[in-house]
Amino acid sequence: MTRQKLSLCPAALVSLLLSASLAVAQPAPGRGRPDNAQPDPKAYSPAKQGGTVTLKFPGGTVREYVDMVRKNAVDVYVNVSFTDSVEKLEMPSIEFTGVFVGTALEAVTQMVAPHAEQTVKVRELRGGSGIPGETLYILGLVSNNPLGTTPGPKMVVFSLNDLIGPAWIAHQPNDGTIAAETILTAVETAARTAQAEAPPPDIRFHKESGMLLLRGSREQLEAAHEVFAHLHDDINSRRIMENSQRQAERQNETSHSAMQQLQAEVAQRSEQAQKAESDARTLSREIAKHEAAVEMLRHELDKRSEEMAKLAEDRRHAQDRIAELERIVDQYKAQYGDHKGNPPK
Repeated sequence: MTRQKLSLCPAALVSLLLSASLAVAQPAPGRGRPDNAQPDPKAYSPAKQGGTVTLKFPGGTVREYVDMVRKNAVDVYVNVSFTDSVEKLEMPSIEFTGVFVGTALEAVTQMVAPHAEQTVKVRELRGGSGIPGETLYILGLVSNNPLGTTPGPKMVVFSLNDLIGPAWIAHQPNDGTIAAETILTAVETAARTAQAEAPPPDIRFHKESGMLLLRGSREQLEAAHEVFAHLHDDINSRRIMENSQRQAERQNETSHSAMQQLQAEVAQRSEQAQKAESDARTLSREIAKHEAAVEMLRHELDKRSEEMAKLAEDRRHAQDRIAELERIVDQYKAQYGDHKGNPPK
C-alpha cells in the first residue's frame, strides 16, 4: 500500500495540532478547579486584580516605557525584569487605551528597531494559578539567526516551561498550559514535514527541567522554531482571553456581592423601619391611654370643683340662715326676755 504525502506547510500543520489540543483543553461548563489544587483568586484582594493600562508614551528608553506601564496599570502588579541591557534601547512614541498589560509589554518587540542579529523578546513566567500579578515578564534579546550558516545537523535547546509550566508546579486541566506530549508531537511532525527526505530529527525531552533538545537539519530546526513561535502566540492569546474572562467573572462576582450586600442593607433598614413604625403605634396607644386618663382626671376635678362650689354656696346659705335666726332671737329677747326669766332689755 502506497501512502500519499500531505502537502501541508509546517505553520498550517502546527495550527491544526494546536487547535486540537486547545479544543481538548477547554473547560467544561460549570466545572471549576479543585479547591486543593491551586490558590483561590477570590482570596486575593480585588483591588489588586485586573490588568489593563492606558497611556500616552512620548518616546524614550524601554525602561521609561515600562515604568509608565507600571504607573498607569489598573488594579494589577506589573513585574518586569530586563536582560541584555534591553532597558537602554530607544523606542518611539505610542498611545493606547484599555490594553492588557501583557499586550502593552509585547508592543516593545514591535516598536524597538531590530538589530542586525538580535530582536527584543518578551517571556512570561507564570505561577500557574491565573492570578494577575503572579506573572513575571522578562524582556531580553534573541538571535535573529540562531541556527548559524554552517551546513550539517545542529542542536538547539528549547525551554517549554512557559508553555507547560515548571515541573514543580502541580497543574490542572485548563490552567493556561499545553501538554508536553502535544508540543513534542507538533515539533516532530513539523520537522518531518519540512524535510521529508532527510533523516528524522532526534528529539529528547528532559521532564525535570522542562527542556527540549532537538538535533536535525537547518530546515527541521527552522520548522521547530516556527512551531514554538506559533505556540507562544496562540497560548498568549488564550491567556489574555482567559484573563479577560476571569476579570469579567470577578467583576460579576463583585457586583453580585455588592447587590447582595445592598439587598441585605435594604432588608435591615426595612426591618428597622417596621420596628420603628410598630414602636410608634405602641407609643401612640400609650399616649392615647394617658390622654384618656388625664381627661378622666380633669372631668373628676371639674366635678369635685362643682361639688366644692355647691358646698360653699350651701355654707353661705346656712350662715345667712344662722344670722337671720340670731336676729329673730335677739328681737324676741328684747321683747319678751330670755328663757331664764330675765326681763326684756
